[in-house]
Amino acid sequence: MKIASKVITSVVIVATFAAFCTALISNRYSSKAMEESLLKARQNQLVSLRDVTKQLLNQYFSSLENQLINMAQSEIFSDATQFFSFSFSFSFSFKAYSFFVGRKNRDRQKALVGQFRVQ
Repeated sequence: MKIASKVITSVVIVATFAAFCTALISNRYSSKAMEESLLKARQNQLVSLRDVTKQLLNQYFSSLENQLINMAQSEIFSDATQFFSFSFSFSFSFKAYSFFVGRKNRDRQKALVGQFRVQ
């Protein structure tokens, strides 16, 4: 083999080795950069999802607050709650009274009815 062919072969081998090393190094850096960019994209996506969810929850609670304020200021609702409260107290005292009607202990019966009377 001539020296010229040996030199050409060694230059080709060194160039191939250099290209291979450059490709490995580039691949390593690009994969790290790609990982970092994907991580940042995921973080940005989660942050935006968190912000949208926060905004939706704030709107929901705000609408509930407005509904409660409107109900509290409504005379119809105020009257209805008073009637419901009265009906519930009357119903409960009647059930308690009817439970003890069949029993012989009149003192207990009178105490229970007196306790649940609407004042």
